Amino acid sequence: MSEIYKTDEAKLHELITRASSSNASILIPELQRPYVWNPRQVITLVDSILRGWPFGSLLMWNLGDIQPGAEMFPNRAFWKIFPGIEVPEGEGKVGDRATTGGIWMVLDGQQRLQSLILALSAAEAGMKLPDTDWRESIENRRIRGRAATQHWQQGELYLDLDKFKEQTSGKYVKDTAEYSDCLVWACRDNHPGTKSTASKQPLVSVGKQHLRLSSLWDLAITTPSGVNLETKIHNLLDSHSEPNVDRKYLLEPLQNLIDRRIKPAKDQVVQFLLLEPLESSGYHRPGEESSQNGLDPYNVAIVNIFTRLNQGGRSLTKEEITFAWIKIAWNTEGAAAIEKLCDDLNLIDRNFKLKADDVVRMLSIIWSAADEQRVKGPLQDNELIPGIEVQKMAGWLRDNWHLVDSGFTTTAKIVFDNKLEYQTHYQSLNALSLLAAWRVARDISLKKANATLNIHQENGDNVLDAWVQPWMTLSHWAGVWGERTNEKVAERVKELKLVSKILSTNPVAINKEFESLLKKWVVDLTTEAKQYIANLSADRRSDVRRYYSALDLWNSLVPQRRAQADKAVLSKHSASSEKVEVDHIVSYKLAERVSNDDRFKNFSSANELLDLINSCGNCALLKKNFNISRSDTPLWVFLTTKLKQINDFQPEDYARELGIDISMSKFGTIDVIEDNKTFSKIDFESITESDIAACVQAIKMRDKLVKKELLEKIDQWVNFAST
Repeated sequence: MSEIYKTDEAKLHELITRASSSNASILIPELQRPYVWNPRQVITLVDSILRGWPFGSLLMWNLGDIQPGAEMFPNRAFWKIFPGIEVPEGEGKVGDRATTGGIWMVLDGQQRLQSLILALSAAEAGMKLPDTDWRESIENRRIRGRAATQHWQQGELYLDLDKFKEQTSGKYVKDTAEYSDCLVWACRDNHPGTKSTASKQPLVSVGKQHLRLSSLWDLAITTPSGVNLETKIHNLLDSHSEPNVDRKYLLEPLQNLIDRRIKPAKDQVVQFLLLEPLESSGYHRPGEESSQNGLDPYNVAIVNIFTRLNQGGRSLTKEEITFAWIKIAWNTEGAAAIEKLCDDLNLIDRNFKLKADDVVRMLSIIWSAADEQRVKGPLQDNELIPGIEVQKMAGWLRDNWHLVDSGFTTTAKIVFDNKLEYQTHYQSLNALSLLAAWRVARDISLKKANATLNIHQENGDNVLDAWVQPWMTLSHWAGVWGERTNEKVAERVKELKLVSKILSTNPVAINKEFESLLKKWVVDLTTEAKQYIANLSADRRSDVRRYYSALDLWNSLVPQRRAQADKAVLSKHSASSEKVEVDHIVSYKLAERVSNDDRFKNFSSANELLDLINSCGNCALLKKNFNISRSDTPLWVFLTTKLKQINDFQPEDYARELGIDISMSKFGTIDVIEDNKTFSKIDFESITESDIAACVQAIKMRDKLVKKELLEKIDQWVNFAST
């Protein structure tokens, strides 16, 4: 098999021309991040190539000869005028994209190529930025505060002739100009659309000393080597109103600049890797239909190159490719709808921090379950580059967006209202996605039955509310999403589709079928979830965080226990927003001291205490600022000094309801009386062998109690699901 790529090269000005012409044949794949360079970075790049330093290599994708009307991978043209402000759709682009012929896409290097287009490609090329962005780049400092009105200016890159004369006067033959000091972003006063009315505009106005850098670049391209440039430079200066008296100081330096710097820069040979089109890649076997043989492996290879390519410090994702197609098939309205859904979900659960590609992945699951035309399950790798199936998904989402949007947000809210938070009670978004798919598929079935949606949706949501905790909790404990995730999601999607195909006009029957499926999902998780709880342990101190969902559910099994646990974490001692974490009851550091104490070196229970210190039986949910595990202070001291008499908190009630024996809570303390008040303080020397033995036994008993009651709760869920 031949290579999927080859090494190629082109002159720098040829690449710029292909990317910036009115019929551009070098494009940017839509999944690429936006242009992010600032004006100072553009000057630095121009300075580098004028010094003869390398532009750097590129990675390109050759799409081959595109036929008129053929579908291309989602793409965008380069900017001629980069808009750092909101502008009408398409404004500032280089022009029409090529519709036929060889099309390339830039996979790596678009920031550099775009920068040179803005600096050199045309007289009107430049950047349209808010005043604050211009100031930050020009003054090289962060601008604090915000202006009442955000003004903007359009800047273009000029050679400051006054500074250039200073740099080259008397030494121009040596050509030692510091180009970064001679280049300046300036604004034409008569430029249409310049709206900056601030008292101090960040950009200088174009004056007689400013010569557009792109005009020198064009002169270098259009003038053959060896041709005297004096007349052309005179004409150029005439067009810029430069007084004749100064020209003797400019003619030779400018000619040197063009001959010795700009021409070598434009002719610099840029090397790049070029991903071959299918027919040349080795994935296609001659004489056979490419759509049937070779196309899928080729597309998978391209997807993997996309996803493995490091771009801006992160890896591109398959969801970004999907999102790119959605933008094409559903236009900007679809992108805005998905981004709004992303924002709405993040408002529901502060731990989400979802991005658009996260939501796209979840929407793919919903679509594959709810669209009766989709038979393959969630999107496959080999479907991303052709985009046919992705565009079908986009069309389905567009037509059913109201049900999808409301179903997704309602499901997320029901999960959160059941006190289930992402990253604490569950770790995978697949569990949430399948619940949302369950609700959307059910609503579409109800809609087909001409049911009154609001009434039967409410009944269905009561079902969801009843089963959301068992499903989210058990799928987390069972480790469903740890291995073969895509396969397991596909299995449940298939089950959803089977239920959706049941033809019924009875809304009650539809709800019942979907409820039965949700119960089945819960029952299927039972064995693995029970094994997880029975073996629940942590080897390291930092691993005790895995107990969070188990301890939180255990606290809720008894109302009085829940009330006491909430008092401890909702106290007024610290900010209500402070995070609740799994902490030790007998501190790790205290157990280490016991294990290392010479008094107990021959006492087996001392080492056993250290072995048990990270067990579930020695942990509770407490405010992060307690941080018991890192100190040698016993829990009782925290309870009596930080929480007593706050919110009517009583340490004895807390310890009793949470099953914390006094041999654990008061381990390493003594009671003292001062000013007729009794309180506890640490006294390590008072610890005896009997104290250690009692503490070890108490931890074991509490560990058994927690696991026993959680296993009983699982059985209770299963029995209820089986009725």
